[in-house]
Amino acid sequence: MAVRFLIADDYLAHQKLMANIVVFLGGVMRGAANGREAMRLAQSEEFDIILMDLHMPVMDGVEAIRRIRAS
Repeated sequence: MAVRFLIADDYLAHQKLMANIVVFLGGVMRGAANGREAMRLAQSEEFDIILMDLHMPVMDGVEAIRRIRAS
């Protein structure tokens, strides 16, 4: 089974770079453009690894991780 990644970053080029690395390593990836979107995805799907940018619009990465852990 492939490792499932959630990559949250408001800079699309970073998401694409990480997606290339994840796919090269045989994983699968979902992307989020802000913390709120990442939180929604993390609550509706299962991920093995979450890579979170700390400074994003709408909701920053620190707050998103706090809420994901609390749910």
